[in-house]
Amino acid sequence: MWDAMAPAAEAAGFELGNPRVSELRDALAGLSAGAAGVVQRVVSNALRGGDARYSTLRRGNPRVQQLLAQPGAERVLRAVGFADAEVGGAASLTLGASGGGGAADPALLYLASSLLEQA
Repeated sequence: MWDAMAPAAEAAGFELGNPRVSELRDALAGLSAGAAGVVQRVVSNALRGGDARYSTLRRGNPRVQQLLAQPGAERVLRAVGFADAEVGGAASLTLGASGGGGAADPALLYLASSLLEQA
């Protein structure tokens, strides 16, 4: 995956020295192999946009709890712009929420999705 990082980052409009790319690289390095496929689906679906179910992960959902229990999964999601939020009274990770993950960046989502496909 790391051999593809530089060309993928450049294709997405980033330089490898970009802090968000570095954060993503570090997060991906800690991602368990078992979680890579699920995180890739979440990121790819979020990249499609237009539907809140692809950009909000409710912490009370057993499948979300299982995903977030995987080593590195939450760190990767935060690196691409998911942050803590309350949605409909439920604690969630939401893409682009102002809780600390930063604004959603389609180019960063594309980069993460591309790299995760190769994992």
